[in-house]
Amino acid sequence: MLANNNYYNHVNNPVNSSVYSDILSRIVDPVNLTAGMSYASKLNYEMNNSNNLLEIPAPSNQAFNASFANITMGNIKVPNFNPYLQTYNERGQLLIEANRPATSFTVPSNCHLTNASFYFNIFAGDPVFSVRLHNSTWNDTLGINQPYGNPFVPNDYKTINISTPGVSGAGWVNFTFTISPDTYLNSSKTDNNTWYICLVVGSGSVEWNYELDGENEDDDNSLSYEFSFPNWYLTEDSGDIVDYAAKLGFKRIELTIKPSDIGLKINGFAVKDVNNPIYTGQWISTRILTPKPDGKLILDVTADYWGVCWTIYNISVKYTKTDIKATTNFTIQLGSIVTWEVNRAVEVFNINFSDFILNFTISDTWTISNCYNISSADPHTFLEWDKPGPYKEISIDDAGNSSNWRLFCTSINFADSISILVDGINSTTVHYFDDLQFVAGFNGKITGDVNLTVYSSSGFINYTTVYSSISEVNEVAFPSFDLSENISEYGNYIIQYYWFNATHVAYLEEGIIILANTQLSLISPPQNTEFDPSDTFRITVYYDDIGLNIPINDATINYEINGSGTQVVSTNNGTSGYYEILINCSTLGTGQKTVDINAIKTLYQGQSLTYNFYISSSQTGGGITISLGMMTILIAANIGVIGIILHIKKKGRLTVE
Repeated sequence: MLANNNYYNHVNNPVNSSVYSDILSRIVDPVNLTAGMSYASKLNYEMNNSNNLLEIPAPSNQAFNASFANITMGNIKVPNFNPYLQTYNERGQLLIEANRPATSFTVPSNCHLTNASFYFNIFAGDPVFSVRLHNSTWNDTLGINQPYGNPFVPNDYKTINISTPGVSGAGWVNFTFTISPDTYLNSSKTDNNTWYICLVVGSGSVEWNYELDGENEDDDNSLSYEFSFPNWYLTEDSGDIVDYAAKLGFKRIELTIKPSDIGLKINGFAVKDVNNPIYTGQWISTRILTPKPDGKLILDVTADYWGVCWTIYNISVKYTKTDIKATTNFTIQLGSIVTWEVNRAVEVFNINFSDFILNFTISDTWTISNCYNISSADPHTFLEWDKPGPYKEISIDDAGNSSNWRLFCTSINFADSISILVDGINSTTVHYFDDLQFVAGFNGKITGDVNLTVYSSSGFINYTTVYSSISEVNEVAFPSFDLSENISEYGNYIIQYYWFNATHVAYLEEGIIILANTQLSLISPPQNTEFDPSDTFRITVYYDDIGLNIPINDATINYEINGSGTQVVSTNNGTSGYYEILINCSTLGTGQKTVDINAIKTLYQGQSLTYNFYISSSQTGGGITISLGMMTILIAANIGVIGIILHIKKKGRLTVE
């Protein structure tokens, strides 16, 4: 794509203080630099649900964040636990045998239900209780969990106890369950880790006591249902949802408990199960973690299960500081590649940490040559790898604090060509009255500003222009350059352009020769003047610069008379453009004569003209010759007097001339 000349600024007055240079050097946008250091520790640190904040040392420099963490843990212990669902604060009772009531409970992970206690009012006989277990299902319409299935259909529930406790009156009635597949609470088999215990009384009269939902804030509020064919309905008391009084007991029987069994997490993200005989869990994070101002990185380790404890074995954290910029500049000499230098003083590392690393992010188009620490004359080792996008990373291990780090790179010259057009034709020799078009070409699409400068033959800036606000083009056509408005001397000029951004540089020049437009004029004598053979006269011509309207002195004048050989007049003796050619008629013979005249001077347009004159045959201006036989008679005319000369030749023929 070619950029036209819609947007540009230019200065067309010579800047005598700005001289030509074939070297371009600039400071560009800085390179991103990341500093990293690590903390590592091997320990056996015991934690549990109440002691669950893991404190890790962090750099005192608040700009460092944890960019990578690797923590291993194991030795997970889960005790048996008997939580309350609802303690009893009497509000009402529900007759069990008529309603098949059920209460919900939630367990965070797989386990066995080992025992349960319910607060009953037993009025008569020894009732036979059937304790059943229902899965939970989610009701999209109501947006709530409810018991799955029909309590009258055996395949919709598991019976985990049938017994007669042998008690009566009001109080807690306890049930113990034999561990079996029926008591195993597999979270993958239910919705939202929620289950329901449903009570059925085979005989007798029993009420299950309840309190209002949320009445005891320390208890886990559960969902209380009763069944009325064909649906389950929430149990209500005067419009308030109720909670049945119940206590439950659970047990883990696995020999090895994995993190996933208890929902072990760090900062809300799961700890991964690993097949390792020592470590049973690993947590790797690449998220940015921000330390506290007191120099501590605090991680929140949690488990979904009750009363769990675990051991932290290994901690490895990498801290990085990403807000560092490295000064970047380039230098390029015409005809050479671009050299880049990246500089940065680093004083950010803490001696209490280890693995000091510097990572420079540079362009994929750069080739790194060397890396130096100013404290050493020897190159420092580095690693290089690609990053997403048009970048790569240069990593320096064992970096440490230093007053200066330097990275040296190279890249190609992004310039492709420069065309100098006169009437659309590329030319390197032009004249004063020409309009030039400069077209700069690149090795790819560019965006930004392109600078073009014209240097005069004396080496100073004659003209400069900036083509600005271009976007995604690979050629730029600059405004028309009228030589007659911009130059005051002739000779070898240099057209130079450059463009750069933070990753590429284009720098190129082309030379042109600017010549004067001239003319050569005949001053005297007039064309076709007649001369006698004895005459001597001077042809006077005038050679001048029609652009600057001044005479041209010290030119070389070549002339040739009737093709008889070139002669030279090399000086005009300071006569301001006038040149004289001396003509001696006696050496030329009679007749018509033609003088071809050429004017030549370096850096000036060559010119030529033709002068014609006539040389008569004698001083008298002519006559008649008669030849007769052996006798010749000449008849000469001179101011009205006629003389006749007869030439008589051998055969008696008379010839008149």
